[in-house]
Order: sequence, then structure tokens, then C-alpha cells
Amino acid sequence: MKKSIIMSALSLILLISSAFANNADGVSDKAIQAFKKEFSSANNVNWEITRSYVKVTFNLNSQVLFAYYTQEGERLAVMRNIVSSQLPITLF
Repeated sequence: MKKSIIMSALSLILLISSAFANNADGVSDKAIQAFKKEFSSANNVNWEITRSYVKVTFNLNSQVLFAYYTQEGERLAVMRNIVSSQLPITLF
């Protein structure tokens, strides 16, 4: 019984930590820590490095989001796609 609880706990820790480890080679610790602080419950995290910013694609609350950071950990933008029914109503 103790073994199964310990194994379950270790599996959960491994799963959670791997969510932030996807494709993070070359990304600064500052950018990773800033992302973890703002989006701690994100999953399916993928990192893309460009010359001037780091793009993070991830899932949060069943939505795909994109966050952009500098290598110094400064957040530049957060974006998400929306469907037309989520647009504001027409007032004219």
C-alpha cells in the first residue's frame, strides 16, 4: 500500500515537472521562471526561441495560448485565438 502511494506521488511529480521541460533548450532560467510563476497550471508547454523573443505555446483551461517573453524574463504579450461567437456584439 505504501509503495503504491509513493509511486503514485512520484509519477505525479514527474508528470508535472515534465510539463515545463518540453523543448526548453536554450531558454533562460529567468524566462522559464517568469512563465512558471504566471501560468503554473499550464500543460503541453512548447518553447520556441527566436532572435528577439521566446514564444511559449501551451494549454490552459482547455484553451491554447501563446506567451512571448524576452530572455530576461520580461513578458511581452499573451495571445489566444477566439471564435467569432466570442467577439463583441455589433452596436450598429
